[in-house]
Amino acid sequence: MKHALLHPLSEYRAFNHDDLGSFYDHNWAKEFFGVFGDGELKDACFSLCASLKSASIVHSYPQILSKAVKAAVGGALGRNARDASMNLSKFAELIKVEIVASREQHEKIEEVLAVAKLSFANAGKSVSADESEIWDSVCNSSIQTLVVATTGAQRLVFTGMFFALEHFCHRCCCLVAKDDELWWKYRSKKGSGLVEEIFSASLYDQVLGGYIDTARMVRNALAHHGGRVTSELRSANHGFYITPDELIIRPEDNRKLFAEIKQRCLMIATETVRRCQ
Repeated sequence: MKHALLHPLSEYRAFNHDDLGSFYDHNWAKEFFGVFGDGELKDACFSLCASLKSASIVHSYPQILSKAVKAAVGGALGRNARDASMNLSKFAELIKVEIVASREQHEKIEEVLAVAKLSFANAGKSVSADESEIWDSVCNSSIQTLVVATTGAQRLVFTGMFFALEHFCHRCCCLVAKDDELWWKYRSKKGSGLVEEIFSASLYDQVLGGYIDTARMVRNALAHHGGRVTSELRSANHGFYITPDELIIRPEDNRKLFAEIKQRCLMIATETVRRCQ
């Protein structure tokens, strides 16, 4: 069975530019850290927010790239096109006075400068394109590696956020149990998970059940099976995109996971603080 990264480029998705923006919720982070960031959860809260922010930046690098291209080229050839033309004219006068003597050479210089000025003007107009057009142009060019990188980055963002959730839940358990050596584990057929043991089965279901349990299956498929759909995941009503038997993580999947993590971390953090009082 082929690994996903060996698949033809046609199987990779050039995601829509507008879907690849930042999903980080600064208002949520401010409120979350404001409530839990001064007590025993301070380090865990900082680690959680930093990890989610990092994931969001990786997720939005296409928009960052497009803005950087537009700003750089626009700055050099757009806003400064007029100044550049003026500088070219001054340079031409300097050449005429100090170096060039014949009229024929003067005319040749003017001819070259006219072309240069037109290039500056045209370049200034070309960078007025929408950022999504710049991204589409990049994806449709010969730089197909960016399409592959964008698809792969979605996986990294998804697993990175899931790891951040796991770490936060683990830290909460350690704080309540007053034991930093606790071994992280989920509920399994053989026994209960750490959250269930330290808190309750009800809190386990609220924090790690439902969509997060499905996300756990996806994370396992990505981390341990190269993205191939496992029998566990195949039997679940997961709603993730598959082509043909491997997972493709989409921007909307990462946005949904982030939204779920925000709410679930709030639940376990609230209970952790209550029990540590």
